[in-house]
Amino acid sequence: YRSRLEVVNSPYPPRRVYARALRSGLRPGVIIVPPPGGVDAQEVTAMIEAMLNDSQRRLREEVRELVKAVPRQMILDMDADVVRYPKQFVQDAAARNLLGLRFSQEYGGRGLKWGDEIVALDEIGALPVSLGCLFSLVSICGEALQVFGSEKLKRKYLQPTIKGEMCCAEALTEPR
Repeated sequence: YRSRLEVVNSPYPPRRVYARALRSGLRPGVIIVPPPGGVDAQEVTAMIEAMLNDSQRRLREEVRELVKAVPRQMILDMDADVVRYPKQFVQDAAARNLLGLRFSQEYGGRGLKWGDEIVALDEIGALPVSLGCLFSLVSICGEALQVFGSEKLKRKYLQPTIKGEMCCAEALTEPR
């Protein structure tokens, strides 16, 4: 199976958008390019705001605080390969109880829903992509443990990962 890039509503030829996406580090998926003339950002913001409930607004503010607390120097050091794995970011997110949001409180999560996690990921998106991936890895890897893991595996791996004590990674078998 190989994903393909879909370009929706683009004034540019698909090949040009695809090449630009790959050069910027994006992988095949769906890219929605705004129409000529752009999109009214205030209108989009108002629409999203209207869809959030109070707990999602509070969660969004918590995540915004995490994003604001990320040191600029750490991001520069990551770009310069001085910092290869920003463990402090994971520990800060864990200390704020923002990792593994959908997982049971029994394992350190909050027991929230997918929609809540999407709100958090949207805010994390203000950071460099590598930090967004790092933030979401806990959920990506943790999902397999939550759904298929034994109680022993959940205690051994899921719980310390949500606490920021253990790092996780994924390996993809699809050709690149």
